[in-house]
Amino acid sequence: KPEDFIQGVSVVVPWFSFGVLFLSLTDYTTLQYHLANKTHIEFAIKLASGIIGLVLNIVLITKMGLLGAGIATFSANFIYWLLTAVVVLPGFNLKLPKNTITRILLSAIPAGAIMYAFNITNSNISGMLQMCSILIVFYAAYALLKLKILKASD
Repeated sequence: KPEDFIQGVSVVVPWFSFGVLFLSLTDYTTLQYHLANKTHIEFAIKLASGIIGLVLNIVLITKMGLLGAGIATFSANFIYWLLTAVVVLPGFNLKLPKNTITRILLSAIPAGAIMYAFNITNSNISGMLQMCSILIVFYAAYALLKLKILKASD
């Protein structure tokens, strides 16, 4: 049934969405390798995170099913971003958008809590409503942080 498909996919989509978020952040952090003509470093980092993602997929899918695929994908993209943020070329003054990243990470906490609550309660709320609820919480938290706490732009 279509409702069952949407319910099943709603478990994975938030993980994929957060994974895409971190993958898009790597566009900024990998810029340093392109500007310094050191793309071999980016390749090694991408290869390492890809291998980690493959191993996580094999392990987590067998243990957790579809949810494992989402978590593995998120983890691989997060590791890719983290490695590109940590491996900084010497003498290259790339300034990370710290306030924006902090807002994103802090906003992910209540959104993740809502997602976790949906998963542990096995609620009968439709997948579409669950996804919309998670997105609303994420963007509301982000807007609140931007307007009240982390006002300064990067």
